[in-house]
Amino acid sequence: MPAPTECDAYQRTAKETRAIKTRRRHAIELVDKVREVVQDLELRLDTKRWEPGSDKWQEVATMVGKRRYQRVLDDLEGLIVARLMELSKCILAGTAYTIRKHIAKALQVRSKAIKVSIERYSSAASSMIPPRTHVLWDEVAEYAFLRIAPRGTA
Repeated sequence: MPAPTECDAYQRTAKETRAIKTRRRHAIELVDKVREVVQDLELRLDTKRWEPGSDKWQEVATMVGKRRYQRVLDDLEGLIVARLMELSKCILAGTAYTIRKHIAKALQVRSKAIKVSIERYSSAASSMIPPRTHVLWDEVAEYAFLRIAPRGTA
């Protein structure tokens, strides 16, 4: 079998370029179609588009911010609960050594995911009005060491 020549490489590159240009042209056509639909809808409803600064724009921006905050909060909460469950399984009597090793690896991965989720939460919490409290990794790590009050106290 002969080695590929420069001509083959050129033809392959030209084919890839044509495919990219075709996808771009189709995307532009789709944007134009959607724009026409939006303009038609505006005429039928006798309304105008929301603009930055308008009341509706602000209302929806607030709703989107709250939704983003809630989703990030739910994600963080789920990760923390899963971590606590894994920690409780790890210290449970009768858990084999190999299972504990697997759980320890899972905890390392989950800890990284929690740190990323905390950053996302902090960003979303700062954008809320009024700003929500921030969560720190140290606080999350302390959840594993919660003390249960002995019977008869508290």
